[in-house]
Amino acid sequence: MADGYRVKSMLVRLLVLLLSFCAPPANAATVPEDAEAVSLTADLVWSMGTAETPEAMARRFAQGAFAPGLEVGQLEANHAPERWAAVSVETPVVRRGSFLVRAPVASEVDLYVLRDGLIEPVLSHSLFRPFDPRAQAGGRLISAPVGLDPGTPTLVLAHVKFGPFHQFALDFETPAATLLAAQREIGLTAAFYGLSLACLLVFLALFAAFRDWLSVFYALLFLLGLAFVAVLDGLLFRWLYPNRPELQSAIGFGVLFALSGSGYALAAYGFFAAGRKIWLRVCLGGCVLCAAGLLAALAEPGPFAAMLGNGLLIGSILAAVFGTRAWELSQEALQRFSAALTLAAAAAIVGAVVAFGVRGGVWSLDALTTLKLVYALLLLATLVKSAAQVVALRRAHDQAQTARIAVLERETALNAALLEAEQNHARAREQAELRRRQLASASHDLRQPLTSLRLTMDSLAAQINGSMRDSLKEAFDYVTRLSEQYLDDAGPDPKPAPKAEDPYEIALVQRTVRQMFAEEAAAQGVRLRIVPSATLIDVPPMALMRITANLVSNALNATETGGVLIGVRRRPDGPVLMVCDTGPGLSQDDLDRYRHEGARGAESEGHGIGLAVCFALAAEHGLSLGATSVAGRGTCFALSLSVPNEGSPP
Repeated sequence: MADGYRVKSMLVRLLVLLLSFCAPPANAATVPEDAEAVSLTADLVWSMGTAETPEAMARRFAQGAFAPGLEVGQLEANHAPERWAAVSVETPVVRRGSFLVRAPVASEVDLYVLRDGLIEPVLSHSLFRPFDPRAQAGGRLISAPVGLDPGTPTLVLAHVKFGPFHQFALDFETPAATLLAAQREIGLTAAFYGLSLACLLVFLALFAAFRDWLSVFYALLFLLGLAFVAVLDGLLFRWLYPNRPELQSAIGFGVLFALSGSGYALAAYGFFAAGRKIWLRVCLGGCVLCAAGLLAALAEPGPFAAMLGNGLLIGSILAAVFGTRAWELSQEALQRFSAALTLAAAAAIVGAVVAFGVRGGVWSLDALTTLKLVYALLLLATLVKSAAQVVALRRAHDQAQTARIAVLERETALNAALLEAEQNHARAREQAELRRRQLASASHDLRQPLTSLRLTMDSLAAQINGSMRDSLKEAFDYVTRLSEQYLDDAGPDPKPAPKAEDPYEIALVQRTVRQMFAEEAAAQGVRLRIVPSATLIDVPPMALMRITANLVSNALNATETGGVLIGVRRRPDGPVLMVCDTGPGLSQDDLDRYRHEGARGAESEGHGIGLAVCFALAAEHGLSLGATSVAGRGTCFALSLSVPNEGSPP
């Protein structure tokens, strides 16, 4: 039985050897005498051959059944696509080295060397076996040492079960070249992950301190993306669970669908902040679809689940871009700045990727390296953009604060001027009252002497001629009337003085108030609207100006958003001057309290005399001042005015 097996094996080897000599090799590569590393990728030929043996594929190679160009369909079946690669290698001198394979995230790679009719396996790699560090050289798979002899063609066969990336590269290198390349690749990998983690930590710390939660969300999304790159790179497998290969599929699909779902969640946040309800529901549906896709991938892993995950990932990236853009458009201060920065970042990323990837007009980077490059550039661009946006927001906030301080300073100056004017007015009234009392006292003191003089004059009337007597009588009558008028004015119920104002249009006061407060309203972002009226009134203009100015000043202080309206309503009993605002409103108790001088709100920075002055002036001039207010909607003051008589001049 054993002899029969040996005979059969020998016949197979002789047949393979005969075919290899009878038929010229389909493709051949030469390893130069002084080359430390030679790429065999361009000389590879490919063939189908699912479940075929190396001997059978060697015969097919000898028959010319292999063809240049790797073609892998995405929808062949729900398992890893399989292909065979072959190349015939020749050398003019004896060479010793190893074959290096780069096949990103390949499920299985088996390498065979055929010489002198013997097939020797030199590499066997599978993601479903524990990690073997001896088969790794940086990010490439390394075969057992192989000797190439001059004059003897060596056939290299590779059986590959591809993963998500359908790329395969084959090199022959000396041990020194392999060590140097592995050190360089390990250094670049360490630099990539180290710099990425450092940027992400700075990212998180900076924007968490600024309370910019959208940027913090971006940082967490990039952290999850880095974990996905580490899964594809095999680092998580090597460092976290090298002896648990059965976890590979579950962790890989878990990170993929979690990354996609996070992208949709980020987009949903942006659309929610921008008020786009339809797109918000679409993104939430994407999150649900990612969760369902993960469950399906865990139940039935394979290319179909990978295609679903990749499609959802691309959709989530696009959704995150548009969702963030929608949020930026809702922030008026960032619209132009963010658009320009986004275009600049996109142009920089495209230019950098092309500059790094294209060599001699040909794309030279493998898919995983390209993915790392794009990730690093996206991370850097997002970090710069977010930092610039925070600076812009801070600058806008500082400008708003400066404008607010300026408004408060003007308001303080105005209040100080009003207070000074009120104090001067009060002092003037006190002095006038004192002078009136003095005149009344003097008039009272003069009455008795005047009476005595009049009696004396009456007794002497017969001795005084008529014209002199009439002159003295007129003088005494005038002084008597003057003293009596002073006494009447100083009494407890003085007679009101008649009005002496000429009629004028209310618009005169309205225009003056607009000039006083237009700049302050614009600085606060509050609309000050005046509806001019040509109605004639004869109210003392300075009193009306003081009342209106106090009402408008209080309205601007109470209004943060919306506006202040000054207009006139016509009523049967006369015009009514209206001052309305969209502030928080006042209760009836507040209105009653503010009628008294010194009363003010808890958040007011004034002196509590504005409304009290308004009510006092209105009462002093026989006017009626009322107010209506609705909590949360604003307050409206109404000042009833008098109109001139029909016979008054226009």
